[in-house]
Amino acid sequence: MPKRPPKKSADIPEWVVTYGDLMSLLLCFFILLAAFSELKQPKEYQKVIDSIREALGVDGGEGIMDLDDMLKNVPLDPQTYLKPQLDPNVNQAVDDDDNVDGRAKNVSVLHDAQRWTPGGALFFTPGSTELTPQSKHTLDTQIIPRVKDIRFKVLVRGHAYGVTDITTNLDLEDMSYKRASAVRNYLIDQGEVNPLNLTIVACGSTEPMVVPARPTDNADVNRRVEVYVSDVTIDQTHPDPDGTGRGRED
Repeated sequence: MPKRPPKKSADIPEWVVTYGDLMSLLLCFFILLAAFSELKQPKEYQKVIDSIREALGVDGGEGIMDLDDMLKNVPLDPQTYLKPQLDPNVNQAVDDDDNVDGRAKNVSVLHDAQRWTPGGALFFTPGSTELTPQSKHTLDTQIIPRVKDIRFKVLVRGHAYGVTDITTNLDLEDMSYKRASAVRNYLIDQGEVNPLNLTIVACGSTEPMVVPARPTDNADVNRRVEVYVSDVTIDQTHPDPDGTGRGRED
C-alpha cells in the first residue's frame, strides 16, 4: 500500500517569531513591575538595582546611588543598606596643607538674636535729652519690672530726627546716644538693672517711624528711645559676668 506523503505545514512568517519574543519580554516586564510594587525584601531590591546599573554601564562607585530612583513605597533606609558598602577612606575630605594665617588671628562671635520690646517707645521733646514724666512712668511700671532680674542682653536704641534736634550743637548721632544714655542711667540708678545687661545703640536719624513732607514738620515719634530684650545672655558675651574670677587670665 503506497504511503501518503506527509502534509506540508504552512510557512510561518519571520515577523511572528519576533513578535512572540517581544510579547514574552513584555510579559516578563509587567511581572517584574507587579513584583516590585509590593516589595518585601529591600535588600534584594538593592541587589537588583546594582545589577541593572552594572549591566547598563552606569558610571559611579560603591554606595553612590540616586535615591530618587527608588520607589516611593519601598521601606528602604539608605543609611542601613548602603553603609556596609562604603569605604571609610572614601568620601572624606583630607587636607594635609598648612592653614594660611589671615589678617585677624582671633575670630569674633556674632550673636544674631530674637528680640522684643516691653513698654513701647519712650518719646523725647525736640532738642532735649531729658526723660519726660510719661517716659519715667513707662520705665517704672512696664520696663524695669521686666528687665531688672534677667540675664539677657538689653539693647537701648536711641533715635533723633529733624532740624530741631541739631539746634543744640549736637549732631543727630550724638543726640540719639545721649537719649539712650539717659534711659540707661535711669535703668541703673532707679531700676537697679545690671549694667552688663545694657548696651547702647545710637541710630541717629537712620530709622525714622515717619517721614514728614517737609524737614520742618513735626515728627515727635522719630525722637525716641526703644528698649529691646534679646535672647542672648550676658554669659555668652562676658567671660565672668558675676565677678567670680573664673574667666580671668593669670
